[in-house]
Amino acid sequence: MPVVRIACKENDPNSAMAAAAVMARTLGMLSQPVAKPSAIGSRPEKTQPKNPNELTIKQHVFPVRCIEPFVGQRRQVAVFDMLRGKHRHAKPDDHIFCAMRAWDQPTEMHMKHIEDSFQAVVRPILHGKVNSIASSQKRHIDSMFALWYMRTRYRRLDAQEVQLGGIEGNELTLAEEESLEKNGYLFARAGGKMPARQLNGVQLHKRMADYARDLAAVDGWASFTRRVGSLAA
Repeated sequence: MPVVRIACKENDPNSAMAAAAVMARTLGMLSQPVAKPSAIGSRPEKTQPKNPNELTIKQHVFPVRCIEPFVGQRRQVAVFDMLRGKHRHAKPDDHIFCAMRAWDQPTEMHMKHIEDSFQAVVRPILHGKVNSIASSQKRHIDSMFALWYMRTRYRRLDAQEVQLGGIEGNELTLAEEESLEKNGYLFARAGGKMPARQLNGVQLHKRMADYARDLAAVDGWASFTRRVGSLAA
């Protein structure tokens, strides 16, 4: 399990209950089979006006840097929209490639670290400097593939809050909530409700790590070249 930090009042005798409630709910989620990609979800929670804490709202499921090598002259790629059953063109920042605040900010930053490590491996391939992947780099490809796979399946939330059992939570302003999230804390609102994106983030951490560990059994990855750009495969 990833390390999680839960915001509680100082000297709160029930702080251990909050940790236990989060753990119980997360383990319950992880006991379920990996979800199938969902076509619908609830509206994301809004930030403060002008988003002063710069929390990521439009979260890329498929990274912009992985799409850009395949764009045409109009800076677009051809996609097939499975929900609507039609072909269309889209820019790398199109909403079809994105989730809308489906996981919390600490998870977003963790994912960026994985993406950056992956880009460090594939950038020399894209620039034609190398044509192979070293064995020491394999773990970065494993982690990126696990990220793509799991992020696709947990990109939408059925609801924006999750009820935790046995805790009261705290009265928090939106500014306080955003400060806690930006600094890596989970929190429960009054009535024991937690933003679903936070639990989804904990779940994603665990599922991505587990799948990357499974991929360690794969012998290796190779690169192949298409008319535009290259991919790790």
